[in-house]
Amino acid sequence: MRKGILILQSILLLMAVLASNGCSIGVKDEPMPLSQENIEKFESAADNATKKIDPSTGTTVDKLIKAYKEPMEKELGYNFDKTFRLWLIREAGMMEKMAITPATTLFRVMMTPAIEQIYGNTDEALKKGLISQQTYKIMTACKNAIDDKCNQIIKEELASMGKK
Repeated sequence: MRKGILILQSILLLMAVLASNGCSIGVKDEPMPLSQENIEKFESAADNATKKIDPSTGTTVDKLIKAYKEPMEKELGYNFDKTFRLWLIREAGMMEKMAITPATTLFRVMMTPAIEQIYGNTDEALKKGLISQQTYKIMTACKNAIDDKCNQIIKEELASMGKK
């Protein structure tokens, strides 16, 4: 009985530590596959989330977190940053481009305002956890039009993901 209580206390402590560190339980540490079904689910979740945002409160990054990151991670269970980063790399032409379908066109239309806002607020996006350090490096190098550096960082990222 005592051993069971210790195990339960350990689990509760671990959950508290994860929650305090901002870790989401149930979020896959992988990008969302850009299938028709997933993109439609994401579009619906993001649309619903956007309707609940009070435009008079919070920063642009706070709104992006509520409109994009939270729906993707909480409702679909995929890592927003990795999805966003992979999409950026594809758009930069460093990977095979996404096939043009109604779903990928919708995803591109959905992500364009986010990219513009994140480019304008990269430091805050990193600080608030909207993007990771890896995504920040890519965006900073590419935003500053350092093509060789941008290409090198993207190639390193692709290598770390096991992609060519």
